[in-house]
Amino acid sequence: MKIEFEKILSNAEDLLQRQVGAATEDHLKLFKNFNKVESDRLQKWHTHGASGLEIVKGRAHLLDAIIKHVYKIADEEYREKESEPPSPFTIIALGGYGRQEMNPYSDVDIMFLHSKNVDRYVDVVANKILYMLWDIGFQVGHSVRSLMDVNRYIKEDVVSKTAMLESRFLVGDKSLFIQYQSLLQKHLANTNSRLYVTVKAEELFDRHRNNGFSILVTEPDIKEGVGGLRDLHTLLWMARVLYGTSSLEELRAREILSEKEYKVLSHAYELLLRVRNELHFLSKKRYDFLSLEMQPKVAEALGYKDRPNYSAVELFVREYYFRTREVQDVVLLFAKKWSDLPKKWQWIKPLLGWKRVRDGFEFYQGEIYPQHENIFQEDPLRLLKLFRYFQKTGARLSEELKELVRNHLGLIDKPFRFSLDASEIFLKILSRKGKVGLALRAMHETGVLGKYIPEFGRITFMVQYDFYHKYTTDEHTMRVVDNLDMIVKDALPEWRSYDEIFEQVENVPLLYLSLLLHDVGKGMGGGHSHKGAILSRKICERLGLSEQNKDIVCFLVEHHLTMTQLSQRRDINDDNLILAFSAIVKDKQNLFMVHLLSFCDSLGTSTGVWTKWKEELLWQLYWMTYSVLDNGPKSKEAELLEIREKQRQFLEQKKSDLTEDEVHTHFDLMPPKYIRYTSIEEIDSHLRLVHKLSEEKVCLEWNETDMGYSIVTVCTSDQPGLFYKVAGAFSLNGINILSAEINTRKDGIVLDSFYVSRGQSQSVSKKGYCEKFQNKLLQILNKEINLEEAIQKKLEEVEKRKKRLLPIAPTKVKFDNYISENFTVVDVQGEDRVGFLYTIAHAIANLDLAIYFAKISTEKTLAYDVFYVGDKFGKKIDSEDLLLQIKEALERELMEIPAQV
Repeated sequence: MKIEFEKILSNAEDLLQRQVGAATEDHLKLFKNFNKVESDRLQKWHTHGASGLEIVKGRAHLLDAIIKHVYKIADEEYREKESEPPSPFTIIALGGYGRQEMNPYSDVDIMFLHSKNVDRYVDVVANKILYMLWDIGFQVGHSVRSLMDVNRYIKEDVVSKTAMLESRFLVGDKSLFIQYQSLLQKHLANTNSRLYVTVKAEELFDRHRNNGFSILVTEPDIKEGVGGLRDLHTLLWMARVLYGTSSLEELRAREILSEKEYKVLSHAYELLLRVRNELHFLSKKRYDFLSLEMQPKVAEALGYKDRPNYSAVELFVREYYFRTREVQDVVLLFAKKWSDLPKKWQWIKPLLGWKRVRDGFEFYQGEIYPQHENIFQEDPLRLLKLFRYFQKTGARLSEELKELVRNHLGLIDKPFRFSLDASEIFLKILSRKGKVGLALRAMHETGVLGKYIPEFGRITFMVQYDFYHKYTTDEHTMRVVDNLDMIVKDALPEWRSYDEIFEQVENVPLLYLSLLLHDVGKGMGGGHSHKGAILSRKICERLGLSEQNKDIVCFLVEHHLTMTQLSQRRDINDDNLILAFSAIVKDKQNLFMVHLLSFCDSLGTSTGVWTKWKEELLWQLYWMTYSVLDNGPKSKEAELLEIREKQRQFLEQKKSDLTEDEVHTHFDLMPPKYIRYTSIEEIDSHLRLVHKLSEEKVCLEWNETDMGYSIVTVCTSDQPGLFYKVAGAFSLNGINILSAEINTRKDGIVLDSFYVSRGQSQSVSKKGYCEKFQNKLLQILNKEINLEEAIQKKLEEVEKRKKRLLPIAPTKVKFDNYISENFTVVDVQGEDRVGFLYTIAHAIANLDLAIYFAKISTEKTLAYDVFYVGDKFGKKIDSEDLLLQIKEALERELMEIPAQV
């Protein structure tokens, strides 16, 4: 659809031309109406398929019409009221407005150019235009400058120089604009183009660094992100200084850009403009982030349709990543060309440090170059050997070499993938500890990895629509591999324990291969771990691995989530769980590798998701499993001896104010699991709480840790619904519960330990919260406050501040009657919010059930709460009717909680 730009201007003439004598308020009303009508018309054209470039040009024409008519009004009003003649004065569009690239809510950048001094005429006209634009609703950036100012700024300020490169005359004294252009051209002729390109290239690098050097974030910035509009603009600015043109068409015509590069940039430019236009129209403001919430809406608006195996939004996002990666490649290559040695000096390269590398490659100043263009045709295996040299030398791949690799990807065919020679090279790449990530990333960025392992290629650019993955599946995988490399490099002191385990891994390539393949099943829908294991076996067969090594890789891929989920969502002090996990792992080599994989995978999701608390849980599961694999499971007799020995040690170490009768009573009344897994120091503090309970209704022990959480032990007499009442008291004080160990003596005294934090990973100060929490809990237990009403009031306060950006996560309730010998495990997943845990515990208590253990996990805005529950006799729930009743009650109650921001 072609936009009739002249129609915008003619509409302005019809509506505004005859209104010169009207009052300012009337002018404003007319201009607002004109802006709304024409903006709505542009949005309709956009909806019906007009190109991105046409829409942004149409928006620029709209602004041109407004500014020209406001100028005419201001000029005539000045002439009517003032005796001094108007001075030379012109208005110039700069930046995006200057190149006629105005997205629906882009800022307006203009310059008021005068000849010498700011006189009355300049002041009147400039103010009239600025205030009118602001009142209409535009965001305006402006400058008031003389020709002398321009001459000074263009010499001193790169930002001003860049904006002026895209100057466009709007209205005013044309001769003044011609003088301005002459000044600009003279300056450009004297500009050190190589220096300017270098400065812009450094800005490009800094911007990429601020974005993690990756296009593959799940919510990319359309404008400032890697491969975004700003990268395209940077290339055009460079071209303007180097060649005097900023037109892609002319750069192609002059063979500065190849036909392929021209098509790459043109297609990407169109997509980026269309997407940015849609984001602005949807949000009704300047909004440049392709958020998870916006992605389905933009995909639908741009006409993407579902296809077999891929939804519309997946197809759209994949194309976005594909286009931005192409932009990144072309722009980097363009910048590289103009910071390199001139062609005429190439003959002296041997004198400047060039060195031949065997097998067709040579390097210069830390970069690898092809010796000639046929190196891959001569030997296709060089497409893999290249990355071995990359690892060994530490040199970068030159942009020329990257382009040559991409042009020869067709050589990686089926026989290549089944080649044992190729497999040997690839496995050697995976064996170089600490340098695997860089090599795999280079293989991925050049397309070699996806061609050699097509199963990985299918997850390239795949967005993960969850609440905790920041990166696409392929970028997440690269970061997981990077994390394993960082362990070897000993980046952090607290990672040394992982390095010690890594030193014991006997088959390093298998571990790296498992990290690379751990998410390949995500290209096949749900159940990605199992599907990934099936795909991994096929990949291992192509690589010629032995049956034993195939089994190791498939085990690691299938169970890459198991250790993390068990540690965070199950009771790891349950002997049956440790035995079951040990049976899955089978031997210590598998344990070493699955532990490292679990850590690296968790760390690679998103900032703030991995906490010290979760890491400590993972280590606890590791050591308990290691003990079973090393020594075998403990017999009942050994467990009894362990309990007796701990009691003996406790009596030897006990403080004088505790009697032996108190100690014997406590050990007799507490369950065996408590005695075995609770330290002597903790038992001592618990006994002191019990001792004090005769004087107080509730006793607390509050311990802060340096692990991002605090441990609060509540000692009181048992009563119905105690857990939800304690949870409510924490909630009212703004404290998160991470986990709860519930212990009730046979005499009804409760010793419940709660692991709590503020936010994701911040311990809770005893000084600031202990007394407030204890008072609130006493008020609840004494029925001095209505807990339900207090929670509801807290929820209403949250509701007032609510501003939803993402859709509500659905509540899911599942049951596990196998993992625990004595209890039914209830898994509840939903959107985290104030009162979430309280609501679940309250609903369970209302069903006359008891909670014996709880573990709370939060991933950004998603809560995973796990409860070990039993009936009033302490038995697991076998009744299907009761399980259904629990499920319905939890889903009903949680639906009534407003979402938290």
